[in-house]
Amino acid sequence: MLVQLQSDDETLHRDPGGAPFRLRLLDGFHLDHDGRVLRVPRSVRRLLAFLGVHGRTGRVEIAGTLWPEVIEAKAHASLRTVLWRLHRLAPGTLVAERDTLA
Repeated sequence: MLVQLQSDDETLHRDPGGAPFRLRLLDGFHLDHDGRVLRVPRSVRRLLAFLGVHGRTGRVEIAGTLWPEVIEAKAHASLRTVLWRLHRLAPGTLVAERDTLA
């Protein structure tokens, strides 16, 4: 599965510098930015794969799905940590709103 973050008509999501991100989920996990494959930690891969399959999703659902074995507060803390890691690795990869991620 290749999640193209770009269409023929317009770019659906670009980083602040304008280069597109591409996410491939089948035949291994691959996130590339402007043609460069990014090394992504496992925790970040889980989040990106989830969003690649489900699309825009509420933070509560994401935290509960990715960390079902822990209390809600810990799951939300884990999600915040993953978002921080992703932002450091590839700013602009996600569209983060107050209650949803895409």
